[in-house]
Amino acid sequence: MSKKRFHCQAANHVGNKCISITDEGHAFLLSIEDANGKFNYLKEAIATGKYPIAMDLVNSCPKMMVGATIKYQLQQHDAEKLFHSLDKALHH
Repeated sequence: MSKKRFHCQAANHVGNKCISITDEGHAFLLSIEDANGKFNYLKEAIATGKYPIAMDLVNSCPKMMVGATIKYQLQQHDAEKLFHSLDKALHH
């Protein structure tokens, strides 16, 4: 089973604070509001313990081309890693 290597960090795009989420083949810039929404969604989904967790990622940073939506089916390990990485990017 392959593991996604998600990496999240605070970023800036044309003066807008945002969160960068990357994996092996994709890069997204999410608005702070959208990233907070994904964070809360993951927190609730992980708490239910039902896997895989469906999650779509798409650029949502203001003044940026939206681009393609990528649909993920996250297993427990990947969901928890993404959750912790998003937590660090948003709150530290």
